[in-house]
Amino acid sequence: MSVTAPRWRIGASIRRFDLRYNPVLKDLFPITEGSPVPEQFRAAEFSMVRHLVVPLLSDAELSSLEELAPDLHAVLEKASADLVSLVRNPFNLRLLGELVSMDVDADDLKPIRTQIDLLNKYWERRVIKKAGSGSEERERLLRQVTEGIVQGRGMEVARSVLSLADVDTPLSSLLSENVLAERESESGAVERDRMTFSHHVLFDYAVARLMLRVSDDEVVELLASRPELMLIVRPSF
Repeated sequence: MSVTAPRWRIGASIRRFDLRYNPVLKDLFPITEGSPVPEQFRAAEFSMVRHLVVPLLSDAELSSLEELAPDLHAVLEKASADLVSLVRNPFNLRLLGELVSMDVDADDLKPIRTQIDLLNKYWERRVIKKAGSGSEERERLLRQVTEGIVQGRGMEVARSVLSLADVDTPLSSLLSENVLAERESESGAVERDRMTFSHHVLFDYAVARLMLRVSDDEVVELLASRPELMLIVRPSF
């Protein structure tokens, strides 16, 4: 029996790389008559897929920050061309906005040129903070969450698998800082026993930092023992 829902429109958010190699999702969203997508929002490589490319932020959209987020706009007014180009991506703009909201000195932000620079600074302020502030416990907890997600091949991990003697303090800190998030059910209820990263890019970065930031020989050894990692965490590589 087939079920139709003519009043519903379903959209899926996905990275371009993942859609490129996901034939199942391509088949779910074929181009059909009466479903044109404006040319400025199309990618040539997905000509047979009904899709909409989310473009980078325009100059006009960034200019609107002068009224909406004056402190952030002031930083961008003095920023390098590389940093301005970087924050045309909404996620990167969010990270920079959070750093500005933490009163990070504008001079500390000037050297940022790449997304890795931005993520490094974000991690430094949100996770490490300062010596003696529980940074070791927070990174140890994030390593457990990251490993649990990789092992489970999903994007969340059960709170019960976290084995720190006192998990509440570092976990509360990471949840409060919006590095981690508790899962929300379809009804909107919070399921506090399931943990995930607040954004998939933060997970990608955590894998790179906590699992792959080792010597070349150790990376080779890791891949020899777990070759599936090249597929599971490919953005982190």
